[in-house]
Amino acid sequence: MSRSLEIDDGIILSRRVGSVDWEEAMESFSLYSAMVEDSGARKLLMDMSEAEIHIPAGEARGLAQMFVRSTPDSLSVAAVLPTRETGYRFIQAFQEVVAGEGRTIAVVETEDQARAFLRSSPGDEAGAKNQEKGGPVGRFFAGLLGRA
Repeated sequence: MSRSLEIDDGIILSRRVGSVDWEEAMESFSLYSAMVEDSGARKLLMDMSEAEIHIPAGEARGLAQMFVRSTPDSLSVAAVLPTRETGYRFIQAFQEVVAGEGRTIAVVETEDQARAFLRSSPGDEAGAKNQEKGGPVGRFFAGLLGRA
């Protein structure tokens, strides 16, 4: 597994390549939280396109709840789906739980779609709490991807 983390234009950019397990996911959440605190960034792009997620979809709920507890309410998230089938269901289940907690989140197929979503999403807590199930842009991308 390899991971790169950087801040690009106010967006925390996390790229994963290879295997991702529960422990690595939890470590990432801690890093995201620290980066938000240190940088003030309120947007996270999780590029999972080259990741192989080895976490059962049934465990997405618990992991998503930990993500919600360990990151600020104001954090908007866009996740790029893995190109391999491994982890696809996990990412979808993770998104449902995070959105159900009132967070702004979208699951998309490309980094460009993720950036477009994050550019249009609010960067403050009040705006993020007013988004509904990923907000209009998230629903737009879900419709484009046939996952509404």
